[in-house]
Amino acid sequence: MKPQQETIAKLLDSLLFRMDEKTEMILKCLDMLTEKELWQRPNEVSNSAGNLILHL
Repeated sequence: MKPQQETIAKLLDSLLFRMDEKTEMILKCLDMLTEKELWQRPNEVSNSAGNLILHL
């Protein structure tokens, strides 16, 4: 494998690992919220956590 391809492969491995890691963290945090808290908007111009999660 060429050095450039090796670097890209390592980068992809790292990115996939971090995505899995962060997904797990997000799910743990979501489990701590009630349904009401998940969809509660802090103010009129902000989105709820649930709405933000829909975009992930």
